[in-house]
Amino acid sequence: MKKKALGKGLSALIPEGVKEIDETNPTTQLLEVPIDRIKENPDQPRKDFDQESLKELAISIKRSGLIQPIIVRRKDDDFEIIAGERRLKASKIAGLESVKAILAENLTPARRMEIALIENLQRTDLNPIETAAGIRELMTKSKLTQEQVAENIGKERSTIANLLRLLSLPEEIQDDLRSGTLSSGHGRILAGIENAEARKKYWTKAVKENWSVRKLENSVKGIGRRKPKKDIPGFSSPYRDAEDHLRSRLGTKVRITKAGKKGKIEIEFYDNEQLNGILDKIK
Repeated sequence: MKKKALGKGLSALIPEGVKEIDETNPTTQLLEVPIDRIKENPDQPRKDFDQESLKELAISIKRSGLIQPIIVRRKDDDFEIIAGERRLKASKIAGLESVKAILAENLTPARRMEIALIENLQRTDLNPIETAAGIRELMTKSKLTQEQVAENIGKERSTIANLLRLLSLPEEIQDDLRSGTLSSGHGRILAGIENAEARKKYWTKAVKENWSVRKLENSVKGIGRRKPKKDIPGFSSPYRDAEDHLRSRLGTKVRITKAGKKGKIEIEFYDNEQLNGILDKIK
């Protein structure tokens, strides 16, 4: 099976075999599309756009025009944006009535998601939670393992695993990661603390006292922490990705074992509140 060329620029994500935009080919036309006919992409990984950054881009677009076309697909009688939402928003601010757009048809939902995520990762940094959520959705829709995602977007598997673990953190800590109050480094350390009370204690101190990542790391030394799994040379657990997926979904430690024809899934919880949260997610 031919490997998909992700992480090599958006040109690698246009339908295979297309080297240039061919205006006679209905699947890869370069169009001038009225802005009011372009709908937002519901799969857009980025939820928050920095307004100052958008205004700066709008000034550049007003002065020099939109140099790189956005990518769209047909949606009913209009169009839906696949990649370039930031450029589209800035074009609206600049007062443009239409923009150049590459019409890329016949893309699966997973393929559209890949393009939107890759473009965001290549151009403007998502916050850690947006990145983690986008990667999780990419894994789900494209049915990719952590290793495949890591290879496709040019990151280490450990980086992907650490990002996904951030989604196991309580929502209040995730909010601080979204806002930039805490960095992904802080989040990685907090996600490694098994005891919920201890995690809350160190999270509160880190925020109130503006701890650096190193200060937090040094402070949690010696307390119960989840140890990252080490790969055994020449052996890869067939359940590791499933465990990581369930862990990120349920927000707790998950272990899958199999003996003979039977297997079991162990889900840990530390108090009734966490148990109720797990049950809600399963429902």
